Amino acid sequence: MTWFYYLVAAGFGLILGSFFNVCIYRIPIGMTLGDRSICPHCGAGVKWYDNVPLASFVALRGKCRSCKGRISWRYPLVEALSGALFASTYWWSINVVPDYLGVEGGPFVPELLIGLLFISILLIVAFIDYDHGIIPNVVIIPGAAAMFFLVVGVSIYREDPIRIAQAAATGILFAVFLFLIGLIVGTAVLKGAEQEEADSKEDVGPFRYSEKHCKDDDNGEEEEDELPLALGFGDLKLALFMGLALGYFNWFFILVAVITGCVLSLIIAIIYQIPGRKKITFGPFLAVGSIVALYWGPYFYQLLFHY
Repeated sequence: MTWFYYLVAAGFGLILGSFFNVCIYRIPIGMTLGDRSICPHCGAGVKWYDNVPLASFVALRGKCRSCKGRISWRYPLVEALSGALFASTYWWSINVVPDYLGVEGGPFVPELLIGLLFISILLIVAFIDYDHGIIPNVVIIPGAAAMFFLVVGVSIYREDPIRIAQAAATGILFAVFLFLIGLIVGTAVLKGAEQEEADSKEDVGPFRYSEKHCKDDDNGEEEEDELPLALGFGDLKLALFMGLALGYFNWFFILVAVITGCVLSLIIAIIYQIPGRKKITFGPFLAVGSIVALYWGPYFYQLLFHY
């Protein structure tokens, strides 16, 4: 019957993937999630039979039934990713978790809930951050709160309350670490830009460069510059969320997530130096690194510390 559980997990992921698409599209532009699905081209309402995950896209050949406008490949991609990741997370929960934590296995282990919530929030956040360069509070803050209560509940169920402190400490310390790194790098970049601008304005006659770190708004009032962070505050909230989930298992998993994310972002950053490419954000790479850490973190840990 194991195959049946995988089908249930994948089907559940496909259904939720359709909802994730709604979140990814509507949240950044301020639309409510409860409104009826519509075509982004003509505004026609989408019938229920045209809203079946993956199947409707194939049946409609990727076009709106009303206006024949192209449906973005993003929709089936998110749905397929969600289904695949939910099935993979179920595999992880029955094969990896019991062995790593030394607990009894079975068709269901409570850590599966941590994994599914983790995957769900990461999918939504990664695509929104990629498209808009933001990590919405309406997603990450409730996600972090729900993750904390899940960690508390599962830890109590396991009669291992130390994992609560371990998860909380990992999340807080990781967010503080990223804040300090972002502040240091951001300050260095800001100073370099200011120096470059100063050098370029040294010889402009009476209109000499001002070293005053403020600017005048439309009313003539002075505004202070924003904190010179290389990372956004959304990344720090994402770090807290990541730390809560991965820290439940082991603080070491955060290292796997960060290293993986940094390596991937470096590779993509080099590729995106091609003129005309859009600016990249760090959130999607942290998300991919986190998934790698969730699935394979136990193997890396055993490889480094148990052999």
